[in-house]
Amino acid sequence: MVNLLELCKNLQQKIERLEAKIERLEKENESVKAENKALKIENAELRERLGLSSKNSSIPSSKELYKIKKNKPKSERNVGGQVGHNGNYRAKMNADEVIKVELSSTCECGGEIAICKKPYIHQKVDLPEIKP
Repeated sequence: MVNLLELCKNLQQKIERLEAKIERLEKENESVKAENKALKIENAELRERLGLSSKNSSIPSSKELYKIKKNKPKSERNVGGQVGHNGNYRAKMNADEVIKVELSSTCECGGEIAICKKPYIHQKVDLPEIKP
């Protein structure tokens, strides 16, 4: 008789725990359903916009998400200035002071120094300080 009462008491506690769990899961299920509905609406809106481009809507071409590259054959030329092309540089200024540096043919460490045929010209310009 005592075992039967204990068993009933344990079963009643288990039923109460399960009912609380069911209630919690039902609330969670409702919130998930609401979120799912909102996401479906957002998905539908995005799918509508997905097909739009500057070609079939009033969206300007600068607002497109990705640019379509034109299919053109690869050129034989290398990128950049071509052989024989005269470069454009800032004109050389008249120097206030010229420092000529002579190098020996060997380095302090004993290695050889290769002498270039063309001189290396480096120009420094002092800009006046701007006063407001």
